[in-house]
Amino acid sequence: MRSPAFQRFFYCILSLSLFVTPSRGLPEEAAGQANGPIYISFLWNMHQPIYYPTENVLQTEANSRYTFSVVQVHTHRVGPYTTFAPGAVQKGITAGLQHLVSQVTLSGSLIENLDILESGGTAAFSGWKANWSAMKSPLTTLGNPRLDLLGREVRLLVNTQQSAGRYTVRFAGAGLASGVYLYRLTAGNSVQMRKMALIR
Repeated sequence: MRSPAFQRFFYCILSLSLFVTPSRGLPEEAAGQANGPIYISFLWNMHQPIYYPTENVLQTEANSRYTFSVVQVHTHRVGPYTTFAPGAVQKGITAGLQHLVSQVTLSGSLIENLDILESGGTAAFSGWKANWSAMKSPLTTLGNPRLDLLGREVRLLVNTQQSAGRYTVRFAGAGLASGVYLYRLTAGNSVQMRKMALIR
């Protein structure tokens, strides 16, 4: 059993950074602004673990592995996982903040957990990706993404039911930077996250 302190871990960390820069770098904004523009960047890091080896979050809940509800750990954080960052970006756009951006890191295990909760019928996470998707398009006046989502899906390799057997999927990684990527394998109720390195 986990200690009670384990229940109190809060896996959503939010920091707000204000960057004040001299106006000389952006002459188009300098007019009428003696102190230069203010740049606001939200940095969000969100994580939830796989709570029990070889089990998804609903299986762990059903098997009563802990003295607390692993589903409630997620549902108590619906706002951060669904609306907080996209909402902050939209408020910045509405307020006329031309360069407000939000960078978000969602760990692979958190994404896996939310997908499992959604597919399992947890109403709080029905369509949880919709707000994130809606904020993919808006850009700052300098052409930068308003919402930079780290941990986002970059390729969908196979999305079909397969009969039992061995399969090979070719992943060229065209257009992707070198680095470590996570991939997910799903078979029935079993979900596994693995890492791969892309080296150019």
